[in-house]
Amino acid sequence: MARIQFTEAEREDLARQLQDFLLEESGQELGRFEADALLTFITEEMGGAFYNQGVRDARAVLQAKLADIDDALEEIVI
Repeated sequence: MARIQFTEAEREDLARQLQDFLLEESGQELGRFEADALLTFITEEMGGAFYNQGVRDARAVLQAKLADIDDALEEIVI
């Protein structure tokens, strides 16, 4: 699988979200460097699992749509 990459703006936003979350949930303040390191860890170690679940979800939606199309085609068969 290809490495998950974010733009610098996306990384900054995601790191800021981690900082906000940890501050709100546990009172733990993270600096920009620590938040970026945590984001790197999550992306590299867990990102694949989230990506794979997204692919499975997309596949399920597509299969349901294809089943609908198949049913519609069956209705017009003479």
